[in-house]
Amino acid sequence: EREAAVVGYHAAQADQRGAPNDVVGTNEGREGVAAGEDQRPNDTVEARADPAIADGELDRPKAPMDYEFPLELKYYVRGFEARYVQETEKYYAAESRELLAQPDCTVSSFLTHVIKRRTEELLRAKRFLHRNSEYRILRTVDRVLIGQHMDFLLSKVRSMVRGREAKDLSKLYAALSRTTNGLDKVREEYKLFITDEGKQLLSDHMERNPPGEDALNNLAKSIQLVDCMLDLYEDHADCVRTCFQGNTTFSKTLDEAFASFMNRPVGSLQFAEIIAYYCDFLTRHGSDKVSERVLDIRMSGLVKLFSYLDS
Repeated sequence: EREAAVVGYHAAQADQRGAPNDVVGTNEGREGVAAGEDQRPNDTVEARADPAIADGELDRPKAPMDYEFPLELKYYVRGFEARYVQETEKYYAAESRELLAQPDCTVSSFLTHVIKRRTEELLRAKRFLHRNSEYRILRTVDRVLIGQHMDFLLSKVRSMVRGREAKDLSKLYAALSRTTNGLDKVREEYKLFITDEGKQLLSDHMERNPPGEDALNNLAKSIQLVDCMLDLYEDHADCVRTCFQGNTTFSKTLDEAFASFMNRPVGSLQFAEIIAYYCDFLTRHGSDKVSERVLDIRMSGLVKLFSYLDS
């Protein structure tokens, strides 16, 4: 119905001006733009047309700067786009309430639905609407389907993170990255998870290898601990790249989590001593046990671990 309304509106406007339908929304084939007239969109009109701009719930996408501004666009915004945005909001508000009321609705399925609807609206906007309407429509979809259901979307963050549900984390990140503070809780849970894993590695190592009086023997026993730390770092660094699209704030979260437990003493030893011994061990015997490529990866990981130590 909304698609038919778009086509009907364009046809009516074209008939009224006596111009063909295929020039609606462009400056081709028409006169009337006064010389020297400001060709930028009117911010006041935009704010009235898009309620998402006024309430400030979501970050406003940057408006395109390289478009032509047809004279009749102000009538398009006031007469059609504003109502189209309102009807879009009503439709998705009702649909989301109905979907969430279903007993089998999960965060994962709801996120899949959000991605589907957003893609559909993007294609519909590109096909039927003026290009300036695209970001307003998508903002409305984001505000209604994501911004208004933040509590529900964040309700399973801990289980997603601790269950290493990479696919759902990727969808959650894609959705919440369009909100103002939606990713804050995800980062908090992710940092807590990494910290808990690191502390557990230290605890397990101390339980299996109680410190003795022989310092050299204690260092030799710590080789397995460093291997586990390197595996943990590589695992979470890969998660940041794939699930969180290499987001710099999540990379910083990873660094902060590792720094929190890398500076803890391991019995009578400090991690600086353990890493130094491990580097010496790899230099002397590493090439006999692992390939050169694996050796390079391990050495790069050691440099990263060493950077977390307090000076």
